Amino acid sequence: MKKAAIIIGRNIDLKKINLSDTYVIGVERGCLNAIKAHVQLNVAVGDFDSVTKRELKYIYSKVEEVVKLNPIKDNTDTSYAYNLVKHYDKISILGGIQGKRIEHFLAILNILKEDKKVEIIDKYSCINSIELNDCPYKIDDSDYKFISIFALEDAIVTLKNFKYPLNDYHLTTTDSLGISNEVLPNKEGIISLSHGRIMIIKSRGDY
Repeated sequence: MKKAAIIIGRNIDLKKINLSDTYVIGVERGCLNAIKAHVQLNVAVGDFDSVTKRELKYIYSKVEEVVKLNPIKDNTDTSYAYNLVKHYDKISILGGIQGKRIEHFLAILNILKEDKKVEIIDKYSCINSIELNDCPYKIDDSDYKFISIFALEDAIVTLKNFKYPLNDYHLTTTDSLGISNEVLPNKEGIISLSHGRIMIIKSRGDY
């Protein structure tokens, strides 16, 4: 399996992420986060308008390949990085869920909506999507407290071993019924679909 990681934010503990046998891209200040965590970047990408000249010089000194983008462009730096690895089997976008620029998070979320191979991870949450071929999808109760599901297209969903189970529930794209569920203690939550595609958000808790 070919794996890629795109590091875009600071709200991720890279020391807890296994990046072995992974093609790693740093985007903007994510490059600095990676370098400080002693993560070897294959390439650094960005227009670098969020770093100082001194920081950019530091990035150049630590990364063999740096792609400096024109700040006047039709897409985001993260989208450029994604296009470099979109043919990979698994793509992890690390950081970027929280921040002052919510529009950037929504742009990242659009990448996940388009490509089921993409997952978004930060210190507190993990977001991915599943469809019929991925079921039954299993979640244990150890890593994350809350499990929320949202329909990316109208879906028929069954949840077993959850605090709030569902049986062939028609989940529409505007339905928030699936928010803040929990896997039962010492159980394995099972998500099944008979139609559609959903997004799963796993959160560690309230902070």
